[in-house]
Amino acid sequence: MRLLEIIAVVNKPDFEFDEVEKLIETDLAISYKLLRCINSAFFKRVNEITSIRQALVYLGQTEVRRFVSLIALATINADKPDELIRSSCIRARFCERLSGISECAEPADELFTLGLFSNIDAILDQPMASIMAKLPLSPKIVKALTTHQGELSNYLALALYYEKGEWEKVKKSAGEICIAQENLPSIYMETCEWANAMASD
Repeated sequence: MRLLEIIAVVNKPDFEFDEVEKLIETDLAISYKLLRCINSAFFKRVNEITSIRQALVYLGQTEVRRFVSLIALATINADKPDELIRSSCIRARFCERLSGISECAEPADELFTLGLFSNIDAILDQPMASIMAKLPLSPKIVKALTTHQGELSNYLALALYYEKGEWEKVKKSAGEICIAQENLPSIYMETCEWANAMASD
């Protein structure tokens, strides 16, 4: 629940850096993973970042929300197959990127959170509805995850169909959210590269 609290705090619309810093500093695993990720080759940094405060300031609010959520989720996921967290990373980033190419897009931050929590029931071995009741997520996200209905549900459906290679369903889902299917391969490749960096030890 403490890790879920960290995820909930960073997913507030305007969280305070001081509050997030204090929460992260009390968790050695998250502190280590955050610094390891931000100093990885993926970011091509010249100067190493050595403190949580530096990392938070460098990333900015949007990226902190992504990183800390993913890292906390990976920590919760410690006793589960690595593929669960990688799948969550891919779905989160892919749903977020869909917002940028849809002519009828939903907010990117909500789509990221939607994908991020899509495996949380398998990770925690609890019913999705029970988990959603404990987190201050938007009603649209909760509805999509618990009933597979509502404005956001088609974005997650598209991500699931794409990862399974169900191309006819991909085509149908893409059309329902105003997305040209030919844009998807390059976005998915970038998404996988990003997810590999985020899910690395």
